Amino acid sequence: MHHNKGDSPQVKCVVDSCEYWEQGNQCTASTIEVSPPHAVDSEETDCNTFKPKNGISMKGEEAIKGISGDPQNLQANFGVVDPVELE
Repeated sequence: MHHNKGDSPQVKCVVDSCEYWEQGNQCTASTIEVSPPHAVDSEETDCNTFKPKNGISMKGEEAIKGISGDPQNLQANFGVVDPVELE
């Protein structure tokens, strides 16, 4: 897709749970951040601009997956906490 200087590019986004999603699958964010650097295919990229719409909450397992990509990695994300004995 070619844009002339001054044209405003349109970004297609199908994530309707994002604050910046608009009917017709349009992204309304003023800037978009996609990472990481040096990705070699689309599966390695993430939209860091994503912001959940107001009133949308994730279930526990979905929230954990959002943190680590895998609910089994919760320990890796938060580390192991040793039990503390109260005296």
